[in-house]
Parts: sequence; structure tokens; C-alpha cells
Amino acid sequence: MESFDNFSSRHHIHDRAFRYSMNNPKVYRSFFNMHLPDVVKKAVDFDSIKPHEKSYLDEKLKASFCDVVFEANFNGRPGFITLLLEHQSKPDKQMPLRIWRYTMNILEQASKQKAKDPAKPLPLVFPMVFYHGRQPYPYEKDIRKLINAPRKLIDLIWAKPFHLIDLHEISDEDMRDNAWAGVQGFIFKHIFARDMKAILPEILKALSQQKGDESFTLLMLKYIQRAADLQGHDFWEIYHESQRSEQMEEQVMTAVEQWKEEGRQEAREQLMTAVEQWKEEGRQEAIKNIARSLRSEGIAPEDIKRLTGVDLEATA
Repeated sequence: MESFDNFSSRHHIHDRAFRYSMNNPKVYRSFFNMHLPDVVKKAVDFDSIKPHEKSYLDEKLKASFCDVVFEANFNGRPGFITLLLEHQSKPDKQMPLRIWRYTMNILEQASKQKAKDPAKPLPLVFPMVFYHGRQPYPYEKDIRKLINAPRKLIDLIWAKPFHLIDLHEISDEDMRDNAWAGVQGFIFKHIFARDMKAILPEILKALSQQKGDESFTLLMLKYIQRAADLQGHDFWEIYHESQRSEQMEEQVMTAVEQWKEEGRQEAREQLMTAVEQWKEEGRQEAIKNIARSLRSEGIAPEDIKRLTGVDLEATA
């Protein structure tokens, strides 16, 4: 596989970031656990899922998509799960037709192999579309709705709608609660934000919680910087600030726990040091959050006011 750093156009940034992240077992296992419909989850053997290096895009489809293909066993029988990432700036009204064309490419390739082994059946193909456009997906997912014929007749002939992963329909909270693929989706969902600097600290905090695979974090950081057109100085300044702030917040919450359990003077001093530093930095919201945390831990209001300067009773 080529290096992520080798890209030649804007859409290649999104394609490569998605393809490379989905080559990571932690990410693709989490992705399928998060996004596969229940009926497919029950049929698929998760241990059998593995990347399939071949692409099934023809020249026409390559202009609109990149694909990531996985081999998987469905109820003990081999098949494919395919992921298509649309890299056009606007969604395609003919998407259901494109999905059928793509699926037929796979079945045609399998049919050629079947000619060598007539006893070998065609594989089941489950296609998915990963969409992270600027607006929620606006068009039909069901190819039957593109056809000019009575619906009852169409229902007897055509299959079901393709499965769409529309990131606009998944809450940020649900994404952050799911490691690896959730964080991946969170980043792709917000990559077109008008003010990326405003949301970047939240993205970086979510990334920092993915422990044990620095390559994934580095890949996503490169993707964010390039796809969001962030200047290097601004990007890394925010990154280092978010890392430092996270460490400080962890120290503060540890101090809160110490205070609650032991009432130690050392814990009070740690809190006061953090609050003073945040006052100098103008981080009033962080101070208020700590004040609320202290209140939820049962610390007396007068102690909270003395430590943080926040009068929660006055602001209630």
C-alpha cells in the first residue's frame, strides 16, 4: 500500500485517510461492530473478517468512489463486506444504481472464477456507503424508487435498499463513546466544519483516549491538518495545548477524589494551583466545570467559592 503522504488531489486526502484507518484491525472491527445492522451481525463471523486487497471499481466508478473490501464468512459461507466512500463534493442521486453496478462487478469477477470451478457458488456481498458530506444525505437509498413501475411489481423483482452510514444521523456522544471507529467517524463528520479550530480540541481529546496504537492517532492528525487546511503552527499549538489541558484536568479530578476520601491539605493545594493557572489563562469555563465537579462530590459551597472564586448558589 502506498504511503499516506503520497496524495495528488483533495479527494485523495479523504480516500487515503479512510482506507488507511480501515486497514487497522482495531478500527475495522470496531467499525463493523458499530455500523453493521443487527441481522448482518448475527450472520457474520467477526473472527473471519479480514481486508481484501483487490478493488472492484471500474473506470467510471473510480471517478466517484474509493472502495475498501473485506472478506467475511456469513453463517459459515464466504462473502464480502464492501465500503464505498464517495469523494464527489455533492451526493449522487443515482447512488443506488452505482451500488448495484459495483456489486455486479464483484459478482462478475466471482463468476469468472466459478467457470474454473462450477461447483463454487457466488459470494454474498453486503455493500455499505460511508458518507460524510457537508449536509445530511438527501437522496433515495432504494433503487426501487428510481424505477417507473408499480411498487408492488418492483417489490417482487428488486432487492432491498443499500445500507447507508450517514454520520449526520449519529450523535457526537455516541461516536465518542465508541473507541477507534467512533473517533474515526467523529473526525470525518466534522472535517468540513467552518471553524475547525473551535472543535479541534474536542477531536484531539477524543483521539488522545485511543491508547495503544500511535499510528492511528498520527494518521488522523495528518488527515485533520491537511483536509481542514489548518496551518501547521496553529494546528500543533492547539494540539499541545489540548494535551496539556487534559493532563491538568486529570490532576484536578484526582485531587477532588483525594479531598473527598481523605480531606488532605495536599489535594486542596493542587486544586488551588490549577485554578490560579487557569485564571491566568482566562479559562473561566474550565474553572466553572471544576466548581460543578466539586459540588457533585459533596464539597461545601463556601469551600468551592474559596477555592475557585465561583459562587454556584448565585449562578444557580
